[in-house]
Amino acid sequence: MAIVLLAVGCTRNGVSDDDYLDAKIADDKYSVIYIEKEAMPREEARNNALTHAAKIAKDNGYRYFIIDSDEDVMVAHSTPSPNPFPENLYQQEIVEGNFGRQELQNKTPQPTNLYQGVKIKITCYKEMPNVPTAIDVCQLLNCE
Repeated sequence: MAIVLLAVGCTRNGVSDDDYLDAKIADDKYSVIYIEKEAMPREEARNNALTHAAKIAKDNGYRYFIIDSDEDVMVAHSTPSPNPFPENLYQQEIVEGNFGRQELQNKTPQPTNLYQGVKIKITCYKEMPNVPTAIDVCQLLNCE
């Protein structure tokens, strides 16, 4: 089982909402992680990941995809501090003369929670590939 780290408050690169993480791996390859809700069956989480993968494929102009890998992961989710930078950096760092050492010494660690998730990697195709396991995005989404 792999562990994926997520720091909330960063840019939205790859973060579609609170339940999904996705990333473009190559021109036609994507990785999707669905973060499971408490007591959710794995099959339901996998179906949610597949639906999100279909949305990514469709949004990028693809009609089909195949699953390259499917695995359970643990996602570490940390909450950022409310004020990562001091209000007056010059006052705190230069005039007071501690250059941030005191703040680092007094800083409490950010709380981190672990959540189960499902990670799938897909390869997308515009035309139906000659692979029996290919999935048509229109089977999972409304393509009308």
